[in-house]
Amino acid sequence: PKDDIALIGLLSIPLQIIIPVLITKYTAGPKPMNVYLKSIPYRLLIGIVIATIVYLTPYFIDQNGKVSMFYYIIVLSSFLLHQLTMYSMFVAVMAFFARISDPLFGGTNMTLLNTLTNLGGAWANTAALWMTDFLTYKQCSNNENNICSTETEINACQASDGKCEITIDGFYLETVLCTIFGIMWYQYFSKKIRILQSKDLKNWHVDAKKYSKL
Repeated sequence: PKDDIALIGLLSIPLQIIIPVLITKYTAGPKPMNVYLKSIPYRLLIGIVIATIVYLTPYFIDQNGKVSMFYYIIVLSSFLLHQLTMYSMFVAVMAFFARISDPLFGGTNMTLLNTLTNLGGAWANTAALWMTDFLTYKQCSNNENNICSTETEINACQASDGKCEITIDGFYLETVLCTIFGIMWYQYFSKKIRILQSKDLKNWHVDAKKYSKL
């Protein structure tokens, strides 16, 4: 199954090439971030769908360990939809940066904006992985007072022929919390983003004449 899941990633490569071409006409105008904002609700919804698929995965595996073909179709479809929203947002941001970048500095301005964007995405992914483990709660199967939160408690549980069982899976809890946060973020920052993209280009560019007198 791991090999089959990995194959899904390869199938997304053509989509990664096609998406920028398809949405170029929507991001080439004065308001490219409209595509970004329209993609956010769908991306939040897909996050819930994927979490649901993960939860239902055991039901698609028979007694012989074989996975239903219908499951692969569902996974592939959800993955492609996720890629569609993700790359739509990415292309929209790049189009916005290309529009507001000061031509006086060439590609330096664009590179700076891209670097800040990449840093923002990198730490969020790392934090999300860490939070999954942090939000996961366990309990020893033969000792309800042992929550298996430390190495000592885990060893004590195993020494008593017990097993640390998950009582609350951090993945699902984090999915709910991140979805709520995403909705709140969208409600607040969507207006800010629309204001930013409606500003005149001169507000983004350096006034060379002004600073040459300093």
